[in-house]
Amino acid sequence: MKYHLILLTAIILLGFLLRFVAVSNNPPGLYIDEASIGYNAYTILTTGKDEYGKSYPLWFQSFGDYKMPVYIYSVSAAMSFLGKTEFAIRFPSVLTGTLTILVFYLFLQKILSIETDKKIREKLKYLPLLASFLLAISSWHIHFSRGGFEITEGTLFFLLGCYLYILFVEGKKLPFTIMSIFFFILAIYTYHTFRILSPLALFYIIYDQKIYKNSKSLSLILGTIILLLPIMLFSLSSNGSERFFATSAFSQIATTNLWQKLTLYPLIYINNYLSFFSFDFLFNFGDGIGRHQIPNFGELYRWQVPFFLAGIYFLLKQKKSKIKHATFLLFLSIPIAGALVVPSPHALRSLPLVIPCIITVAIGILYIIQNLHRFRTILIAIIGIIAIYEFSFYLHFYYIHYPKVNQLDWGAGYKQLVLTTAQQKTYKHIVIDNTLELLKFAPVYFHFYEPSLNITMISPSWKKPKSWGNDSILYIRPYYGQKQNENLIKNIYLTNPNNDIFAQLWNGK
Repeated sequence: MKYHLILLTAIILLGFLLRFVAVSNNPPGLYIDEASIGYNAYTILTTGKDEYGKSYPLWFQSFGDYKMPVYIYSVSAAMSFLGKTEFAIRFPSVLTGTLTILVFYLFLQKILSIETDKKIREKLKYLPLLASFLLAISSWHIHFSRGGFEITEGTLFFLLGCYLYILFVEGKKLPFTIMSIFFFILAIYTYHTFRILSPLALFYIIYDQKIYKNSKSLSLILGTIILLLPIMLFSLSSNGSERFFATSAFSQIATTNLWQKLTLYPLIYINNYLSFFSFDFLFNFGDGIGRHQIPNFGELYRWQVPFFLAGIYFLLKQKKSKIKHATFLLFLSIPIAGALVVPSPHALRSLPLVIPCIITVAIGILYIIQNLHRFRTILIAIIGIIAIYEFSFYLHFYYIHYPKVNQLDWGAGYKQLVLTTAQQKTYKHIVIDNTLELLKFAPVYFHFYEPSLNITMISPSWKKPKSWGNDSILYIRPYYGQKQNENLIKNIYLTNPNNDIFAQLWNGK
């Protein structure tokens, strides 16, 4: 037992370091949602209101949608002792990403403890430690744990709900059910994906335990409905459904009648759903979004392919198994939400899918090692060498190349732009040219880094107001190919390989 505890502690420490080291600077900059979360969290902390003046809102208005509240309030709490910093915005994700490793271990340990097949329990006795280690070094989970992503916190709450439900199944103690339901609901108020996944989990609990037949448990159902009522009403409102209709997989297809919808929509959904299990998504290229992974890396490591397949084979062979039931239930249910919207597959929205994927890979490793007795030592050595090589390559690319190659994916340049602008003390007005849309998110970054600066976003047709007279104007614009001019004050450069110009400051006169 002490041996297990020492290993688990080392695994959690490793996972924390991989998520914590240099997290303020890499990812390279705050992406737009992080800046928005940070600004709202700070205004909540200092004034009790969001950026629109609403006191302690349950929903935070953002770009084209409304954000769930839990992560923003988590950041607000972090800022109370870390200050208004990039680290404070990412700290809740780092912390919950690390805690997920521990809860994952406890979840698997508890499933094995209630496993009725003794042979499976013996074969998989090292599963909790191995799977926790694989999650600790998972590029998929590390990546989202290092950014200010609400999904990381939501994944922890969802997994906690699953773990507490297993505790209830084992001991039949009502407090575990209450806590399980609470964490599933908390996940709903953390990220949009769980607006579908958590209700599915809650329906499963009610059906599996036949709570609806127990009159003593009706109060539990009533309490659940009351807690869900705000999100239900919000989802039915125009504000709550705005994001879904903007990203809906079905709104992208032009249909003229009901028959076309009935024939096309199921095909679109099935295609999106299956895309989350594609080889390219899981092992080759991920979803292709630069903010979601480093280039040419899948969500899982390539060395895990044979073990992933072996794990599926092992699980399919089992007739009645708790671990099989739990793994496939998670596998099949998690993409349900992501398949409704585009793009699909989407690494961010499907982050909880890392849980069954890691379980499967870990089972595959144990299965292959246990069935190759003569070559066990050689096989472990080969696996270790390949895994260390690919993981080292990942770390090298993540820390050396990713901060330079993917700067624009993370809003790099905005911070320097704001701080440089703040140094220009002699200008009465600050105007920002948004012609190329490169600087369209500038207001959020100015709000976060220097809220005292008043800026005006302008279009090509903008004309200086007569009331400004001869006031001095600082003109900020994207780079249009002119590096030198008597009115040019300063170029803002990216630190990427090409040393590209992000923006320019001009004397607008």
